[in-house]
Amino acid sequence: MHRYILTRLFYAFISLMLLSVTIFCMVRITGDPVVLMADPGAKEEDLQALRKELGLDRTYIEQYIIFISKLARGDFGKSFMYRVPVLELYLQRLPASVELAGAAMAISIVLGIPLGIFSAVRVNTWLDSFSNVFANLGLAMPSFWLGIMLMLIFAVNLQWLPVQGSGTYKHIIMPAVALGLVFSAANMRLARSAMLEVLGGEYIKLARIKGLPERLVILKHAFKNAIIP
Repeated sequence: MHRYILTRLFYAFISLMLLSVTIFCMVRITGDPVVLMADPGAKEEDLQALRKELGLDRTYIEQYIIFISKLARGDFGKSFMYRVPVLELYLQRLPASVELAGAAMAISIVLGIPLGIFSAVRVNTWLDSFSNVFANLGLAMPSFWLGIMLMLIFAVNLQWLPVQGSGTYKHIIMPAVALGLVFSAANMRLARSAMLEVLGGEYIKLARIKGLPERLVILKHAFKNAIIP
């Protein structure tokens, strides 16, 4: 057991190191950050001073070591664009991200799980076919493409919802729906497969033989066992 835990920790450490190298290289591949930050008419002396301020005048190895050491201390550095700590920017935008994630999760649960249950209960019916088509479309359709389509319809053509901004429920509708529909398709598939497996169990057959109402069989026996991870 200890060996397994140590092995998993070792692989996790390797993954984090590879991720840090990838992030470090991606920032440098886009070009000299100083040139991107500075004004078009900036002098070379100003560029050199800015490089020294940001620590970009050192070798890549030194920059990477500094990058890793700061990450280990919880210091994510300063944004090249906004010139403020990255953690500060992250915390400023965290509430909006949590709000969006919560709304998308609520949509995926409210829509996906009932569809999966009804699809399993009414297997090989029109409802099952509709649910499977919905799940296939949802899994095949990228959320960013769905978001673009929603913006074209509800923001550009109908002008019902805003394209950008935050603070009201109208701002959260389109991004939450775009994410929620994709995740609801996955939840529908999981709920359907779990319900079909449970409905084929011997205790479900026994409950029906005893004459229990179908609604009670589904809600009390099948659904409770299907939602167990």
